[in-house]
Amino acid sequence: MKKSPTLAEEMLRTILRAARKARAKVAIGGGLAVRAHGYRRETRDVDAFFHFADRQKVLRALRAVAGDYAVEELDPSHWIAVPPGAEPDERVDLLFATGDPEESAIELAVRKKCGSVLAPVFPVDILVACKFLAERDDAKDWLDIYALHRRGAYDIRDVVRRLRQMGLREDGERFVAFMASLEEMSRKKRERK
Repeated sequence: MKKSPTLAEEMLRTILRAARKARAKVAIGGGLAVRAHGYRRETRDVDAFFHFADRQKVLRALRAVAGDYAVEELDPSHWIAVPPGAEPDERVDLLFATGDPEESAIELAVRKKCGSVLAPVFPVDILVACKFLAERDDAKDWLDIYALHRRGAYDIRDVVRRLRQMGLREDGERFVAFMASLEEMSRKKRERK
C-alpha cells in the first residue's frame, strides 16, 4: 500500500516547481534536511533557501505555480507561503540568503530524499553549523545536532573546518566545547538510569 504524501512533501514539491520555473538554485534546510541526513524528526514546515538576488523571480514563480497559497513578507529576506487550510505551523519559509553559511549551502546542496521527494538539501556540516550559529537556545536544534552526530552523519572536525573556512575560528572552538557539553549531559542522563 502506497503511503500518501504529507503536506510538507506537497509543499516541498510546490517550492521545487517554483524554483525550476524561476531557474533559481534552492537548498532545503531545517527539519526536512535533518530528516534527509538520517534523524527522523517530524516537521510540518519547509525551510527553502534561495539567493537574495533571485527573490523577485522566485516569488513570481511561486505565485504562478501555487496561486492559492497566501504569500506574506515578514522581512525582505524572509517570506512565508501558506497553503489553503493549513495549520499555523504548516507553511513554507522562503529564506533569501545574504551571506554565509546559507549562501554556501545553496551552492553546495546535496540531493537527498525528503520523505518521498528528492530535493537539494543543506550539506550536513553546513546544516549543523547553521543550527549552532542560530543560538536559539532551542532544544530541537540541540537534539538535531547531537542526534545527527550520534548517528554518524558528520564528524565534529568537518563542522569546525567549515566554520573556519567561513572565517569563524572562534565559533569553531565554541562548537567543540558545545559538543563536549552535550556529550556530558547525555552521559549524566545515562548514569541516572
